[in-house]
Amino acid sequence: FHRQRNLQIAQAPGSPCARGDHQAFRGEFFAIGLHADDGAVRGPTPHRRFEAKLGPVSTLINNAAGNFAVAAENMSPNAWRAVTQIVLDGTFFMSTEFGRRRLAAESEGSIVNIAATYAWTGGPGASHSAAAKAGVVNLTQSLAVEWASDGIRVNGIAPGVFPHRDQDAHWGEGREEASRNRVVHVPA
Repeated sequence: FHRQRNLQIAQAPGSPCARGDHQAFRGEFFAIGLHADDGAVRGPTPHRRFEAKLGPVSTLINNAAGNFAVAAENMSPNAWRAVTQIVLDGTFFMSTEFGRRRLAAESEGSIVNIAATYAWTGGPGASHSAAAKAGVVNLTQSLAVEWASDGIRVNGIAPGVFPHRDQDAHWGEGREEASRNRVVHVPA
């Protein structure tokens, strides 16, 4: 048995790995916060940092997230780019560099991309994030087919909304109920 090395990219400041809540992980892992908008995830530099700490990385978990509530008609181009660069571009750059390294080493690997359920349903007030997560879903499917024969598995999971103690601070008082009420008026 080889020693599994896991990597979670803790791009969201509140992610469990960024907070140090990693008791459930097995094996060695290393978490690092990166920001796609400053170019930190492009190219080999972050992977060199991981490998200096862990050796070759066999599993990549892309947990890129960016979101803030804004109606699409009020969203600036910079707001759109900020979220899509973090979520979609960051996932793409990390995945492709990981893939290059696994292919060059002729070694198997695994990528898990974190999506969101509104990638399929849309997200009123979060069109930038919903569109980026839909892109992550398609990227996941594309890379899974492209790299399957090389032994690189690419999968995605899409956790739904779940109650937490700071949701009102995160979403704003009453936002969850307002979102549920808006759905009634959305044509199916």
